[in-house]
Amino acid sequence: MKRNLLKSALLALMVLVGGNAWAQATTYFSQDYEADGATADWTTGTAGRFTPVILEDDGNHYLSVDQGTRQNNGCVLTSTSLQDKVAAGTDFTMTFDVKIGSSNNQSPVEFNIYDAANSAKILGLVATGVNATEYIINGNSTQKAAISAGSKGISDLTWMEVKLSRNGSLTYLTITDKATSSVVFARDMITTLSETGGLGKMQFITKRYNANFAIDNVVVREIQDGDVPAATPTNYTIKFVDQSSNTIKNDVVIGTIVGTEVSAAADYTAAIYVNDKKYIYVSGNNAITTVENEANNVITLVFREAATWNYTVNATGAESAVIKELASGKAFEEDAVTVPYPLYINVNGTLWTKEATNQEYRASVILNNENTVANWAYTATEKNNVIYCSEGEDISGMTISTNGNLPIRGSNAKGGVSSEDVVITTLSAGKYKLHVGTFTSKSSEQNIYIGYGETQIAFASKGNLSETASNEIVLTAETEIKYFGTTSSADAQLDYLWIEKTGDIFDPETAIVNPSFEADGEKAASNGALELTGWTFDGVGTQFNNTELRPAGSESTTSQFGTSDPSEGNYSLFIRQGWNGNGNVITLTSDAMATLPAGAYILSVDYKQYYSYDKDNQANQNTKLGLSVVDGENTVASTTSPAADGVIGGNVNTYFNDTDWSTLELPFTLDQELVDGNVVITFNMCGARRSDFFVDNVKLIQVPAIDGALAELKKAIDAAQALADSYAIGEVMFTYPATEITPLTNAISTAQGVYDAAESVDAVTTATQTLNAFVATFAPAMNKPEADKTYTFRLRLDVETPLYMALAESGITIAEQATALKFIETENNGEYYLSNADGTLFVGLAGNNAWTMSTAADKKAAWTFTALPDGAHRINNLVTKGRFVGTNAAEKEAGKPCYADKQTSNGNVDWIIEVTKIPTGIKTMKAGRESEEIYNLNGQKVMKAQKGLYIINGKKVVVK
Repeated sequence: MKRNLLKSALLALMVLVGGNAWAQATTYFSQDYEADGATADWTTGTAGRFTPVILEDDGNHYLSVDQGTRQNNGCVLTSTSLQDKVAAGTDFTMTFDVKIGSSNNQSPVEFNIYDAANSAKILGLVATGVNATEYIINGNSTQKAAISAGSKGISDLTWMEVKLSRNGSLTYLTITDKATSSVVFARDMITTLSETGGLGKMQFITKRYNANFAIDNVVVREIQDGDVPAATPTNYTIKFVDQSSNTIKNDVVIGTIVGTEVSAAADYTAAIYVNDKKYIYVSGNNAITTVENEANNVITLVFREAATWNYTVNATGAESAVIKELASGKAFEEDAVTVPYPLYINVNGTLWTKEATNQEYRASVILNNENTVANWAYTATEKNNVIYCSEGEDISGMTISTNGNLPIRGSNAKGGVSSEDVVITTLSAGKYKLHVGTFTSKSSEQNIYIGYGETQIAFASKGNLSETASNEIVLTAETEIKYFGTTSSADAQLDYLWIEKTGDIFDPETAIVNPSFEADGEKAASNGALELTGWTFDGVGTQFNNTELRPAGSESTTSQFGTSDPSEGNYSLFIRQGWNGNGNVITLTSDAMATLPAGAYILSVDYKQYYSYDKDNQANQNTKLGLSVVDGENTVASTTSPAADGVIGGNVNTYFNDTDWSTLELPFTLDQELVDGNVVITFNMCGARRSDFFVDNVKLIQVPAIDGALAELKKAIDAAQALADSYAIGEVMFTYPATEITPLTNAISTAQGVYDAAESVDAVTTATQTLNAFVATFAPAMNKPEADKTYTFRLRLDVETPLYMALAESGITIAEQATALKFIETENNGEYYLSNADGTLFVGLAGNNAWTMSTAADKKAAWTFTALPDGAHRINNLVTKGRFVGTNAAEKEAGKPCYADKQTSNGNVDWIIEVTKIPTGIKTMKAGRESEEIYNLNGQKVMKAQKGLYIINGKKVVVK
């Protein structure tokens, strides 16, 4: 027979025939959890915590708690199974097996049985601490039962058999250790807490985690002979008086039996607090033997009035030196004063710390004498550059908070909150890290925001105290550090804040000498280079270049395109290339900068630039500004502005006046300090026309590492996007299939995602390197001309008679008859030679004169082709960076020559490129017969076929 069946049979036998008259006893309630379908008859007060379940051990079933739900904070388990089973005033005996215990050392666990009114306890058992060795019974420290309690799972605890009898107003208790059958509390009369009697709810109470509870074999029956000892009941009284016999506390009357030796429990000799006074026990706790006359059963406890003593609590450091007074005040002698303390103290820039005491930032001081002094040791950390440290509640403008667990788990037992923004402190220019202690009693993550200006940095907490450090922040000027109450969670508190200075920053005005060109005043050099304080020119021509320092409101006429006020200060630098200059590169190099420490930087310069030519002409690619940082002959970082706009015709005399300043930025990061580095500004001057520049306000700032990394990633993204935008997407020649460009746009999108997330310097730096590496090797396949086909080039004109490009030994002309041309790819991808079908004539340049052309093979030139949105193409020459020109005549006419690079009176032209129709055979026809499409063997379209071989309607035909 299984053990559970045996247990049920024995329980029934005990009820029916157990000792003396027990067989006739009425059973009010029984529960052994063995019946089929038995369910837990207890409920938890908090879902998910200490869930009641029926467990099984070696065939025995019992009620306990789910062992996996004991890691949460405490709750209350309740059973109402006994409610109304025994009415008030009815005597009864109750037996049950129980296990209670805890493996945390912070709060006791309790098991209570209440009276019928649920107003007072019939029985209360309390087990305290880890591996508790005794139960305190009904709150009376003189009533204890020795137990054996484990500290881990329910199987580690020992079953205790409890027999409780209520006889009139007296309560009797027996507790037996079932493992050893030892009686650990023998049918003693215990303190009666309820006058009502009867039975109500049962409860198991734990305030902390890892508590345990089990109950089994609950029987409530009618009281029988032998359940309580035969005795005469009586009472004894405990009185509380001062040394003048004045009553200081109400008498306590305790039930007992005649002939019992009793004394006041230790609880009754504890200090008494009444009317703002404290009384300390002196004498009177003498044992008496009770008699039937209750008036003679009196114990009088005498107390004296306690003195008030001063105390001081100090934080001490090395060699017990006091570093801060934590608390001081007055309290009664022998009192234990609880004093909260901060986790951190800043002493002359060094951070000192004291860890939590039993997970709490508070401890007790016992006043053993007047002027008690307690010294609590703090330990110095390695942080010795702390410039600010404060508890959240001590910050002006913050409201003190003691919500939730703050009084026990929070530094100094308090925190600060505010629904408004609060200025915490002001920091001078420099580099810093913010270390923020945040607190919430919520299990979900809560954020508070601290920062500067418009920058809000999130500091998260989840489940009590969390400390988070910000990334390094760089402040270039005196800056307020703020608590952003309007965005911080109302369920989070600022526990503390300490700020460490991680480094100094330099003043940009001292890092670069004369950064805004203010040192020399108004100055001009009509031909050649200015002598500038802090800067040196190189490459300035003495014939065609002018350099000037122009003040605000200048009316200088050196530039024909207007002038400009400075972007900052009183002066800006102007550089001009004359009309007939051949183009050159001018550099402006700063004197050695102040030593730059390792870190992230952004160098910038304000500029305006102008190129006096058609803005669509690619020659303007030569007119641009460069900016770099160099270390001797090594370039640390460099960047280039977009090409200058080119404008011709119309009123351009106020171009600079009307144009806003642009800023060219160069982000860079130094892994180690840069000594004697230089700034170099490069002016790329166009070789054929005017190139004019204004520059001003060279600025170097140091930024947080993450900001520098983001700036470099943004530069890489912009460059990659510019590359992506440069590819014409389509299906015609010299465009790119969308699928070829998709990998680049995907790479840009991935990098943009990292930029937006801005999670860490490493992540951003890796994204920059990955994108740059991808771009460096990106080579999409273009829709190229087919090598085995020939093409005709028709001018895109709105005319009745089409005009084509024609090649002959005499030259390249516009003609009504087209020459079939072949694309011959050069070694450089995307560049082509153009020749006639048999490769004897080429579209080339006549010597060094870019305005004339030649068909000679040794004059052939490489060309690139730009596909236009309407399907036409533009021919670009790589030598002159210009556009292929159909003719410079007022109107495009047949017989006019072509030019390699010449502006025409009615604009440049573009070309419709079409595949030459391929003949499929040879037919004959009579001379004089007209056809819609007739070409000679040179690919020239003719109006009428004579005798000979022609291509007519795409077929070879012999005309006789």
